[in-house]
Amino acid sequence: MKKLEAPNFDDLDILRDMSGEGNPLYRRWNLIESIRGAYGNYDVQRGNGHQIGAAVSITDSAKFAILSCVKNWSGPLGVFEDIRFNLSPDVCPMCGSFSTTSIDHVIPKELYPEFSFYSKNLVPACSCNSKKLLNFIGSPNERVLHPYFDEVLRKRLIVSSFGRPLDSMTISVVVAPDLDELQSEVIFHIDKLIKNERIAGYFSCEFKKIWTLPDHYFNNVQTLTFDIMKVELERKLHRLDEEYGTKNNWKSALYSGILLDEEVLRYIFNKLQNI
Repeated sequence: MKKLEAPNFDDLDILRDMSGEGNPLYRRWNLIESIRGAYGNYDVQRGNGHQIGAAVSITDSAKFAILSCVKNWSGPLGVFEDIRFNLSPDVCPMCGSFSTTSIDHVIPKELYPEFSFYSKNLVPACSCNSKKLLNFIGSPNERVLHPYFDEVLRKRLIVSSFGRPLDSMTISVVVAPDLDELQSEVIFHIDKLIKNERIAGYFSCEFKKIWTLPDHYFNNVQTLTFDIMKVELERKLHRLDEEYGTKNNWKSALYSGILLDEEVLRYIFNKLQNI
């Protein structure tokens, strides 16, 4: 999860290119004008799925042609490969993992094909986009957060939560306890994109490294006190926030949850004492 600046593409120019001979919008002048209007509405509604309104009326043949051309991002759409590879190469802005292997449509192209190649609807993402599928909104106030429009993504939204007993290594992702806005939206976003076995396994693996590879985390384990350990973990959290440009990458989520749980901190300290 990461707040990004929207990419700077001339979407109307790309729309014109897609109306050329051999492209899916060729001679579909009324549809082109409808799509232009939909782009403007998307900006006004800030990509909020609840407020976008009804999809543009598109024939089945036009929809098929549009969806076919975004399977490989070729031709006039090749410029969007920059979103996949360069916009956020080290962290997924949708879920906070550490890869971006695809381009995700925030508003699903299957439901709103008019946004299939609108740059502000295209974000770099990992495999979490296959988890979201068409689940971009729920009941009122439940929706997927938008990396280009939702400023709340600059805050810490997710933290790890440790099940008991701690030896079970049952670690999940939950909403940050001090979040004071958009709670329903954040909970929905976590449920639809983030909460799965993949992040639970990542948390468990990274958690064990703190005492199995202590030299990677602490300056001097032999002289480590509980208070010093806590300070060094706080410093690591701050470095991770800065390194990835977001407080909601998976590593930061793990460490922020650790620092919120005194029992977990004591558990780590005891493990380090028994090395």
